[in-house]
Amino acid sequence: MCCRVRPRLGRWHLFVIYVYDHVWDIGIV
Repeated sequence: MCCRVRPRLGRWHLFVIYVYDHVWDIGIV
Protein backbone atom coordinates (compact mmCIF):
# COMPACT_ATOMS: atom_id res chain seq x y z
CA MET A 1 0.00 0.00 0.00
CA CYS A 2 2.84 2.38 0.78
CA CYS A 3 4.22 1.95 -2.72
CA ARG A 4 0.82 2.70 -4.24
CA VAL A 5 0.31 5.84 -2.17
CA ARG A 6 1.71 8.98 -3.75
CA PRO A 7 4.88 10.52 -2.21
CA ARG A 8 2.97 13.65 -1.23
CA LEU A 9 0.19 11.70 0.44
CA GLY A 10 2.80 9.53 2.16
CA ARG A 11 4.63 12.55 3.55
CA TRP A 12 1.37 14.17 4.64
CA HIS A 13 0.33 10.92 6.34
CA LEU A 14 3.64 10.75 8.25
CA PHE A 15 3.32 14.44 9.16
CA VAL A 16 -0.20 13.95 10.52
CA ILE A 17 0.92 10.92 12.53
CA TYR A 18 3.91 12.86 13.91
CA VAL A 19 1.78 15.85 14.93
CA TYR A 20 -0.97 13.64 16.35
CA ASP A 21 1.56 11.65 18.39
CA HIS A 22 3.20 14.86 19.63
CA VAL A 23 -0.10 16.44 20.65
CA TRP A 24 -1.21 13.19 22.27
CA ASP A 25 2.05 13.09 24.26
CA ILE A 26 1.53 16.67 25.45
CA GLY A 27 -2.08 15.86 26.38
CA ILE A 28 -0.98 12.93 28.54
CA VAL A 29 1.83 14.88 30.17
